Amino acid sequence: MTSGIKGKRGFQRNYNPFKILSVLLKTREKKTSVVKKDLCKVEELYCKPTLKWYNESLQELEEKGFVKRIEKEMEKSYYWVITEEGLMKLEEMKKEEE
Repeated sequence: MTSGIKGKRGFQRNYNPFKILSVLLKTREKKTSVVKKDLCKVEELYCKPTLKWYNESLQELEEKGFVKRIEKEMEKSYYWVITEEGLMKLEEMKKEEE
């Protein structure tokens, strides 16, 4: 599938942002960079997207209610946590794969 974005040539991959939910399931909270590293370990395909893609995807998932952003007082960075809606979506995805 080619992309209609100006300046982009060739085939553009469509990454599934819901794969991020499976990485967030394992721990309580993670930074975006750690989410990228962990997902890269599971699926090599997800090593290529940039941190910008991960940030935008996490923000979209937050708008839908699947993840929640936590800001620490001591650090100026965000941590991400999966919500109950995210857990239900993850279960739904597993059932669709079967």
